[in-house]
Amino acid sequence: MTLDHDGVLHPALLARTQTFRQIITASESNSSVTMVYPDRIGPFRLEAEIGRGGMGIVYRAWDQDLHRWVAIKQMLPHLAADPVSRQRFLREARGMATIEQHPHLIPVYMVGDEGDSPYLVMPYLQGQSLDRRLPPGRRLAVRPAVKIARQSLAGLAAAHSAGLIHRDVKPSNLFLECQSCGRVRRVRVVDLGLARPATDLLSSQSNAMGTPLFMSPEQHQNQPLDDRTDVFSAGLVLFQMLTGRHPFDVSSILTLSYSVVHEPHPAALSLNPRVPRLVSQLLDDMLAKIPTARPTAAAAAAALRTMS
Repeated sequence: MTLDHDGVLHPALLARTQTFRQIITASESNSSVTMVYPDRIGPFRLEAEIGRGGMGIVYRAWDQDLHRWVAIKQMLPHLAADPVSRQRFLREARGMATIEQHPHLIPVYMVGDEGDSPYLVMPYLQGQSLDRRLPPGRRLAVRPAVKIARQSLAGLAAAHSAGLIHRDVKPSNLFLECQSCGRVRRVRVVDLGLARPATDLLSSQSNAMGTPLFMSPEQHQNQPLDDRTDVFSAGLVLFQMLTGRHPFDVSSILTLSYSVVHEPHPAALSLNPRVPRLVSQLLDDMLAKIPTARPTAAAAAAALRTMS
C-alpha cells in the first residue's frame, strides 16, 4: 500500500515524489544552459551531443581508426564519482555485451574510460525515439503501433533470455530506426542503464527506479521484480500508442500509483474502435495486476506477429 493507517504518504512513494519534482526542476533549470563537451573521447572525435539521460550523455562521434560514425554514451562526471552509479553504468555495458547481436537491441562495440568517466561505443543510427512521434493526446495508426510493440517485445525477450530485466521501458527508450522517407524500418530497445540480472539479489531493492508513468504495480509497491515488469510497461506504451492516453489516472503521482496498483484499466477497444479485439484482449493480459497472469515478452511478441 502507498498510504499508512493514518493516511500519510508512504516514505518510499514520498521519496519518489520528491525525486520526480527534482527531475522536473532540474530539467527546467537546465533548459537554457549551453552545454560544453570535450572535443574527443579516446580515439573518437566528438561532433555533437545527441541525447542526455539520467546517467549519461550521448554524442555523435567519428571513429578515426575505422572511419565510421558511432554513438558514444559517457557517464555523467558527478555520477561516475559514485561507486554504485558507476557500477550500474558498467552493468549496462556488460549486459548489452552478453547479448548476441539482435536486430531489436543496440550492440556495444567497446567500453572505455576517459578522465575517470566510463563510456560505451555503439553504432550511430538514423531515426528518433518514439516519444518524438507520440506527443500527448496523439495516437498512432494500429498497424505501425502493433509493429513497434512487436519489435520492442522481441528485443526485450532477447534481454530476458540473457537474464536481464530492463526496468525502464518507455517511449523515449524505444528508438525508431527510419528510412530516408521517414518510415520506421526497425525498432530498437535502448538504455539498459537500469537493467539488472534477474538473479541479482539487489533486484528486490530500490525497485522504484524507473519512470513513474510506465512503472508496473510491483515497481510502485517496491516488490521484487521479474521480467514481466517489462511486459506491463510495454503494455502501457502500446495502450498509449493506440488510444492517445494513459490507461490510469495521472493527475498526481499518488493517484497514479494507487490506480496502477488497484484500479482496472479501460479496454483499448472502448477508446479506439479501430483496435482489433484480439489486440485489445492481449493488452488486457499484458496489463494484468499480477505478474504471473501476464504473458512473457516472447509470447506477446509472437501473438502480435499473428495479428499483424
